[in-house]
Amino acid sequence: MAKIPARRVRGKNLPRGISLTPEGIYYVRVSFDGKQYSIGRYETLTLARAALDMARMQVVTRTFIPPAERKRLRRAEQAEEQAQALTVRQWSSEWLAQLERAGRSPSTITSYASVLRAHILGPIGDKRLTAVTEDDCHRLMDAVPTDAVKFNVARTLTAMLNAAVKIHAGNLAVSPAHLPVDRLARSLHRDDELDSATIEQVWAIYDRMDKRYRIAVWLAVGCGLRLAECLGLQVRDLDLADQDNAVLHVRRQWLTKRAGHPDYAPPKVDSVGDESIPRTVAVMLAEHVKRYVGDEPDAPILPSPADPRRPISQSSFDRLWRDARDPVAPALHFHSLRHVHLSLYARDATPQETAHRGRHKSLAVAARYQLATRERDRENTQALDRLLRRSPHGASQEH
Repeated sequence: MAKIPARRVRGKNLPRGISLTPEGIYYVRVSFDGKQYSIGRYETLTLARAALDMARMQVVTRTFIPPAERKRLRRAEQAEEQAQALTVRQWSSEWLAQLERAGRSPSTITSYASVLRAHILGPIGDKRLTAVTEDDCHRLMDAVPTDAVKFNVARTLTAMLNAAVKIHAGNLAVSPAHLPVDRLARSLHRDDELDSATIEQVWAIYDRMDKRYRIAVWLAVGCGLRLAECLGLQVRDLDLADQDNAVLHVRRQWLTKRAGHPDYAPPKVDSVGDESIPRTVAVMLAEHVKRYVGDEPDAPILPSPADPRRPISQSSFDRLWRDARDPVAPALHFHSLRHVHLSLYARDATPQETAHRGRHKSLAVAARYQLATRERDRENTQALDRLLRRSPHGASQEH
């Protein structure tokens, strides 16, 4: 319909609620609960009349919704649709990013990401969050072979879905992950005897290790380093000039499970620190660096055989560790060497000193080592004495 020129209607009486702009556009307003609301702009009087009639009918029937409120409701509806469409894969990426912003350790985030990639995103990654069921969660658990992997899946899935519920991500109100995380954790609890080793066993494993990497045994027993911290250690982190007062600086760890490629990362939260090195270990470290590392400041202490500019991978190191460990103490984990270190250290130390040495946030963790040491005080005292008397052992043999 042709637009009516303004001059042809200017003299006419327009319906109340319709006005004409200088550009010849009809502007429609309606009164509701004492307020004036704009309904819209129309090119013809016919369209303007129809819009006004409809708005007045809504006012009479009390179904009128102001335009601004309609826009707000439309935006809310669109947000609701978008939230409902949020998939597990999309939320997992946001969740990991939130953990990183919150300062969670790179190793924790890497562990979660690895479990997600290996066991969760394949089966349910494209499902909407609100479509995930308790049966889906249990099927994920049933698909993995061991309690250790089941625990990792249960812990990751529970944490991720609980985080979604907390902020109502994807409109998820209740987590479907009713999984036995605590029971699985208890089933994986190791007896203290499996987490311990005598100094003779430590030396026996050391003697069987590949010469290029066996210094890691004493970095754990003598300094309390975790494996990723051993792998992250570089030449610049060692102060060995005075072997009676040698110091090791924990500044980074090497993560081989990071998405994309392995890389250095900060150590676990609150784990940056300096460690005094026992003279026995300082002597072995100096010899190790001379024979296998070189003097470049950023050279890794445990270099990869394929590329000496980067550390050996955890999986490759673990194969060497198991080959040396199995004939001596088949159930011993490399991390257990750190337990040996802290138990020996706690014999004469306060809980605060032990917590500082272990770079622990909790005194309760340190107290665990003190209790174990009291129960085995005689054995540990003898073990410590043997360690001191055998201090030339590592230096006298071919390293």
